[in-house]
Amino acid sequence: MLKHLDAVPANEPDDFAGLQKERQKRLEEAKANILAAQEKQKDHYDRKRARPECYQVDALVLKKDFLRKKRKGGKLDHRYVGPYKILKILPKGTYLLQLVANSEVVVRVTGSHLKPYNEPADDAGNEPPLKKSRTESPAGNGKTNNLSSTSDDSLCCLSPAADHLKSPETKISSQTLSEIDSPGSPKACSTPNHLSSSLLHAGNTKQNAIDADKERKTKQKKIKPWIAELGLNEFDKRELVDGDWLTDKHINAVNTLLRKQHPTKAGLQDPVLLSEKQIWRSQSQDFVQVINICRNHWVCASNVNCSPGVVDVYDSLPACMTKAALAKLNEQIAAILHTSDRDFEVRLIDVQHQSGSSDCSLFAVAFAQVLCAGLDPHLTTFDQKSMREHLFSSFEDGELLPFPLAQRQRRLGRRRVVRKQKVPVYCSCRLPWNKKDNVRGPLVSCHICNEWFHQDCENIPDIVFDQADYVWLCHMCS
Repeated sequence: MLKHLDAVPANEPDDFAGLQKERQKRLEEAKANILAAQEKQKDHYDRKRARPECYQVDALVLKKDFLRKKRKGGKLDHRYVGPYKILKILPKGTYLLQLVANSEVVVRVTGSHLKPYNEPADDAGNEPPLKKSRTESPAGNGKTNNLSSTSDDSLCCLSPAADHLKSPETKISSQTLSEIDSPGSPKACSTPNHLSSSLLHAGNTKQNAIDADKERKTKQKKIKPWIAELGLNEFDKRELVDGDWLTDKHINAVNTLLRKQHPTKAGLQDPVLLSEKQIWRSQSQDFVQVINICRNHWVCASNVNCSPGVVDVYDSLPACMTKAALAKLNEQIAAILHTSDRDFEVRLIDVQHQSGSSDCSLFAVAFAQVLCAGLDPHLTTFDQKSMREHLFSSFEDGELLPFPLAQRQRRLGRRRVVRKQKVPVYCSCRLPWNKKDNVRGPLVSCHICNEWFHQDCENIPDIVFDQADYVWLCHMCS
């Protein structure tokens, strides 16, 4: 033990002091490196994020509407509401706002949720700004969908002229809606760009609606037609070129070309009337129809080469087919078939899946063209990058030729039919019953034939529901 102690070097304390100094030096270098890395990360973070703008008292601003994201629907609502007047600047970048329309006070709104309010230009001759293209989703939910899409912009596949078919509430007068729905009036996708957003936000007064009508009429005169025979204008052209979602105007233009080229094919009717009112001109032949689901997704449905009571659905983005979207699809197919049987069958066919979330309408149109030509979309693979350019050329040429095919065909799945479902139908309208969206009222069974009928379809009195022992007979048994 003593021999081991004598073996300890005599200069050990000096070496320990040197290690301490080296350790302290390394710690200081590490702290300096950490601070430099933090500064670099902060600079990278600040470059991608704009600082909230500072506002002064009495300035007019617009406030971001978060209710639009929380509730179901409202995809056509504006992202910002207002204008608001700043009453007071509060600590931590917040403001006290007052709504200009009805002097309602909103307490403590952070500056990042505001943006400056620009007064509308006095020159009514300027064209309305074109909507920017989306980057996005689900459709359905997935939505989202769509589909992509949803991005920062509102998502919609139907023009605003069709809004009065679905929503009883609107921010413009009934006179404005009637003029928008009049024949020959141009429609724009998504929010009505031809109406001044400031007038829509300022309130729901009669004077605002009158001013909006005057401004819309003035600006509509500046909208140049693109292809008058198909009802398309420059706005529709820009939406097609910029990669936006196609609207019902583009779909109706395609239907016009297909009816001209294939006069023996049934279907190809207005998707707005079908989706919003289940209006379908009865036809006995096999049909091909492009269908809009939940206002943000397009599919193609057909009973070509199918057994009686069977309909095939061709969907390029099946992830958007939620339960709610499927219920809307079944309702429209039931309106098309109007079958006298107790149910019908819907089959989802294995087809090419699209890239992204904004080309579902292009694929639905391409599937319809393939079906009209007597081919099978299950065996077809399109060149997605060339589809918009091809549709643009087809509109200008007045003839819808087959869409360009990909050089490499996709690998087919094991089954042609991915999923199938039996859909029961009821009542004299021969439509399915949707528990969550039962717009036709509850169902009542006839005491004799035991068939179920909607309250609104048969004008069933409320006493039938109030009294459990009430005997009610349908129009056929009575």
